[in-house]
Parts: sequence; C-alpha cells; structure tokens
Amino acid sequence: MTEPLTEDPCDCGSGTEYMACCGRLVTGREKAATAEALMRSRYTAYAREAVDYLVASQAPESRKPALEREILRFSQAADFEGLTIQATDLGEPGDVTGAVEFIAHYRVAGKRHIMHERSNFRFDPEADRWFYVNGSSIPSRSAKKVGRNEPCPCGSGKKYKKCHGR
Repeated sequence: MTEPLTEDPCDCGSGTEYMACCGRLVTGREKAATAEALMRSRYTAYAREAVDYLVASQAPESRKPALEREILRFSQAADFEGLTIQATDLGEPGDVTGAVEFIAHYRVAGKRHIMHERSNFRFDPEADRWFYVNGSSIPSRSAKKVGRNEPCPCGSGKKYKKCHGR
C-alpha cells in the first residue's frame, strides 16, 4: 500500500481527506470509536487492499483459514464506487454491540454490483476496540428504487443518472 497524498479523499464518502478520516484507523494510528467508524474504515480498507487491517478488525472467533486470501481476491477484483450508511443501531462509545446497515456500490469486471448488508459489531473491553463479527445480506429489492433525476444514494452529490445510473 502506498502512502496517501495529502489531498487524497477518503473512500468512505465522508468528504474528508483520507488521513483525517479512515486512514488514521487503517494505518493503526487510532482505533475506531464507534461501530460505524469501523464499518467505514473497513470499506475504505477494501478499496485500498489493506488486508492486514481487515483481518485484524474481524472478530477472532469469526476468522476462517482462507479469510486473508478471500479478502485480497475481492479487494483486487472490485472497483469500489461508493458507500451509503442506511442506519445504525447502538455501536456508540459505552455500547458492547452495534449494527450498521449500509449499501456499497462496486464493479467487478466492469459489471455494477450493490451490496446491501447489515453488519454486526462487538466492542471488546480487554482489547479496547470494536470488531466486525458478521453480516447478513438484505435483498436488493428492499432497497429504495432511485429515480434517474434523484440524488445518487452513494453520496456523490450527482444525479443518479450521471453517477451509478449509467
């Protein structure tokens, strides 16, 4: 992984510079304060092929032997285009569990994909950090259909037809 440029925007869609946002988590300089911050940093880590961070931020009991290889394969194959947080449930400082519902837009071999998922997180007080535990897919038909002239749900600020509706 190369060192980011100073004006490098964060992949999570916050509109903030990478090192002021998820970069400080992905590089290990800080720990995620909330489940949502961990979710956003994991999306960013996938976009930047930060496999070590993705493995380290996954709950030890849910790591499988081929996890590292699977993460690397997906990270290299996908071109990540946007993240939208739909809802959060708990996951704040002082909570021990949290959930984040999100929609991620990405392409594989030029084909558009949407991942709509509810991810579960837990806070480990001994490690003083949040971990991703697991996630469950939400069928895409439950996602609101976006009109061509509506704002794109990825948060880009563009109309859907000029962004992910192409």
